[in-house]
Amino acid sequence: MKKMTFNARYRNPKMFSAAMIAALLSLFITPLQGCGYKFVGGGNMPAGVKSVCVSLFENRTAETGLESTIVSSLNYEFTRNGIKVMANPDKADARLTGTIKSVKVETVSYRANQTSIESRVTVVVDARLKNKEGVEIWAADNVSERQTYTADTDKQNTVRNKKSALATLSQRLAESFYGRLTEDF
Repeated sequence: MKKMTFNARYRNPKMFSAAMIAALLSLFITPLQGCGYKFVGGGNMPAGVKSVCVSLFENRTAETGLESTIVSSLNYEFTRNGIKVMANPDKADARLTGTIKSVKVETVSYRANQTSIESRVTVVVDARLKNKEGVEIWAADNVSERQTYTADTDKQNTVRNKKSALATLSQRLAESFYGRLTEDF
């Protein structure tokens, strides 16, 4: 019996298709084998919380409206993940409160004439989850996110770009808080 070389084996359509099927199956079976890794979050809320009231965060910065943007993102994230968001804190299992501690803008890149091309905004937030009795059941301090945006010679465009960056950053903050809240270790 003649031994097949690598090139001869894959020139044969039957051998090639069998090899392709085996490779594809290994791609689908490997994730099911349980490698020990898991996505952050995806577990349950602490203390059996099924509904939450997200209060307007305290804003200790000069960035007006950021508290509303962050709370809207949090409400969306909870709703998207099947947690009931209640307007009345008395009807919710828990209440999420927070403080926007800082907003920092720094220049990332310059043009030749020292004019800013890109800036980065960084937001730092604390959050607390308390049950109906006011007992703290979860806390996260100094959670930060940052987002780069284009700085334009037109000031209005720069302001618009910064607001868009803050909205994106708020979504990531909400995802981060939800992930931290639902970690099951």
